[in-house]
Amino acid sequence: MTHSFQLTHPERETSPVRLVVSHRGKIWRKATGISVNTKLYNPKGKTVRSRFKDLAVSEELTAIENRLLQREKPLMSFQEVEEAITYGLGGGVAVVPTARPTFWEYFREFAERECPSKKWRANAYRVASSFMGKKDDWEEIDGDWHFRLDALMKKAGYSLNYISTITSKVRTVMHEGEIRGYHSNAAYKSFPRRYETSDTVYLDRGEMEDLWELDLTDETERKARDLFFLGYYTAARFQNYSKLSLDNISGGKIRFIQPKTGGEVVMPCAPRVMEILQRWGGKAPVLTEQAINRALKSICKKAGFTSKVQTRITKGGKTVISTHEKWELISTHTARRSGATNLYLEGVPIRICRFLTGHKDDATFLKYIKVSREEGADLLAKADFFK
Repeated sequence: MTHSFQLTHPERETSPVRLVVSHRGKIWRKATGISVNTKLYNPKGKTVRSRFKDLAVSEELTAIENRLLQREKPLMSFQEVEEAITYGLGGGVAVVPTARPTFWEYFREFAERECPSKKWRANAYRVASSFMGKKDDWEEIDGDWHFRLDALMKKAGYSLNYISTITSKVRTVMHEGEIRGYHSNAAYKSFPRRYETSDTVYLDRGEMEDLWELDLTDETERKARDLFFLGYYTAARFQNYSKLSLDNISGGKIRFIQPKTGGEVVMPCAPRVMEILQRWGGKAPVLTEQAINRALKSICKKAGFTSKVQTRITKGGKTVISTHEKWELISTHTARRSGATNLYLEGVPIRICRFLTGHKDDATFLKYIKVSREEGADLLAKADFFK
């Protein structure tokens, strides 16, 4: 077993000191609860006293070192090493029980849980661990740690929303760890939330009618269009509307559970929903999401949705502006956004719209829908205030 003391943040004026223990290829990094003025630190020092020139600090660290040496012996097991570390850090220094998982161990377990967001959790674990190297533990996931991860993700060219999603998963892991008593590090609570409103599109009621009336001979395109309309009339996520069947309908209402939130959704059943389900044997037609997205672009191009649309996205810390024809931006998710936006424009209260979409608050819903200034003015004109 070998050990050393290192500065957690050597770039700062004052830095916490951590204990680093190595044994048979495994490394433990533990907070000592001691801080030192970094000007009084000599990285080339061979002993605790020569490395840490603050007398009080060197005495405390020497005491920890002596306790470690008391427990050191040849051929130690990992459990014995952990017990020695716990003993060494005693004497008033708060030590989290060694039975706890490390931050990265817990993050991996979090990423492997079966849940609707498993893909995003796995992505977050993969990206964060590849950039940060699985070296830091709970107490070291602080503002500087996030700043370095954020900078590396920007350098890799990730979009702002993707970076924010990774950060949100780190925050969730830290929050769960705090609740379970694995750490008391609250720095994660200040990690920024910086999602930007997506410049995606929606189809208005006129465009939806044009799409419905379009004469299609290809079966894949007909299936894709019918699935799109199921998404439009339910304002649901693809994982919901692609599994819709007559079993979800009773008393003229559609009922299903949202896997992402666990909330129940109840809504009127539009006549076209019944027509579509009956057309395909009582359930939604089956197509992969990739096949639907390809077909939708072809269909919407045939429908003449060729107006120019500018998109704006932050990638690698820079704003990237692109111009597309509208059909190029249509996907399965456009159905949900179109349904939600058209409901809102018809004057349905936001609280009722959210019953369908599952958004947690009004602000999130309003960011999600796509309403132009002209449409907003038309909506205001319906109010008695302007009459």
